[in-house]
Amino acid sequence: MHTHRIQINFTIIQFLLWFSWGTFGLFYIAHLEDLGYSSKLIALTIILSTIFGILGQYVLGFISDKTSKIKYVFLGALFLLILFVIGFGFAAKHLFPMIMVMSLIGFVWLPLESLLDSWILSTKGLDSSLYGFMRAGASFGFAIMTLFFGGFVIKYGYDIIVYAYVITAGFLWIMAFLTKTETIKEPHTKEKIYVKSLLKNKAYIAILIYSMLLFITHMGVNNFYIYIFKNVGGNASHIGISAAFAAFTEIFGFIYARRIISKIAPLKIFLIVGVITFFRVYLLTIATTPTQAILTAILQGVGFSLFLASFKLYVVKITPTRLLASAQTIAAGVTFGLSSIVASLLGGFLIDDFGIERFFDIMNLIALVALIYIGLLFLHDYKKRKSLTE
Repeated sequence: MHTHRIQINFTIIQFLLWFSWGTFGLFYIAHLEDLGYSSKLIALTIILSTIFGILGQYVLGFISDKTSKIKYVFLGALFLLILFVIGFGFAAKHLFPMIMVMSLIGFVWLPLESLLDSWILSTKGLDSSLYGFMRAGASFGFAIMTLFFGGFVIKYGYDIIVYAYVITAGFLWIMAFLTKTETIKEPHTKEKIYVKSLLKNKAYIAILIYSMLLFITHMGVNNFYIYIFKNVGGNASHIGISAAFAAFTEIFGFIYARRIISKIAPLKIFLIVGVITFFRVYLLTIATTPTQAILTAILQGVGFSLFLASFKLYVVKITPTRLLASAQTIAAGVTFGLSSIVASLLGGFLIDDFGIERFFDIMNLIALVALIYIGLLFLHDYKKRKSLTE
C-alpha cells in the first residue's frame, strides 16, 4: 500500500479510536456518580481499572515485541474492549460486577493507544515526524463526539454511552483490520535486548518521572470533571463541551507539532508544557462559572498536544526499535496509569472528606513540583551542552 494511503488510514484510525472512546470514556464516571456511587467508590473503580491497565500495558507490549504482530494484538485488544463495554451495560448498577468489568476495560483500553502509536511508528516507509498530523485525527474525532454527545446523554440518559461505543468501535475494528502495513526490521544482532534495560536508560527514566508528575494534574482534572463542573454550576453537557474545546485546540497543536519539534529541543518543549499546565490548573481553581472552566481547556489542549507529540518521538529516539512497543506501553502506563492512580487516591479522599478546594490546592502544588523538576532537567541539559561546546 502506498505510504500516503497508509498515513490517511492511520489518521482515520486515530479519529475513530477517540471518536468512539469519547462516547464512553468521558461519561462513565458521570454515569456512576448519577447512579449514586460516592467519589471514594468511583476513585476505587478508577484505581483498580488503572492497575489492571498497567498490567495490560506490560502484557500486551511484551506480546507485541515478542511476536512483532502489533496490528493483531491491537485488533484483539479492541475486540475484547467492545465485549467488556457491553458487559458494563449490564453490570453498572451492581458494585462488585461493575468494578470487575471496569478492571477488564482498563486492562485492554490503557494499552490500546500506545499499541496504535507503536504500530504507526514502526511501520516501514512512514515518516515518524508526521505522527503529530495523524494524532490530530484523534483530537478531531474526540472533539466532534464530545461537543454534541453530552447533549444526547442529557436527553436520552446514560445507557446510550454503551450502544454508541459498540457501534463506533465496530467501525474502528473494521478499518484497522483492512489497513495493511509492513514493520521496520532492525539489522540482525546476536545481542539480546531485555525490557529491564529500559530501567537503566537515565533519559527514559527522567522523562517518565516528569510525565507522571505532569499527568497527575491532567488525570486529576479529567477523572473528577463531574465534581469540578458541579462546583461551578455545570453538568454533563459542560463536560462534553470542555473536552471538545481541549480537543479542537489539540488539533492545531498536533498539526504544527512537526514544525515546532524541528525547531525546539524536546526538554524546552517539556518546560513550556510545564508552565502551561501550571497556569491551567490555577485558572481552573479560581473559575466561578462553567464558561470560565471550559475556557481553561484551551490551555490543556495546547499543553497536551505539544507534550504528547514530543514525548512519543523522544521515546522513539532514546530506545531501540525492538523495544519500542514495550517502551511506549510502559511510558503510557506511567503517564496515564500511575498518575491516574495517584490522582484518583487524592481526589477520592480529598473531595469526600475536605471538599473540592483542598483537591485544587494539592493539584496546584503537584503542577508546581512538575514545573520545578523539568526546569532542573532543562538547566542540567543546558549546562551539559554548554560544557561540550567550550
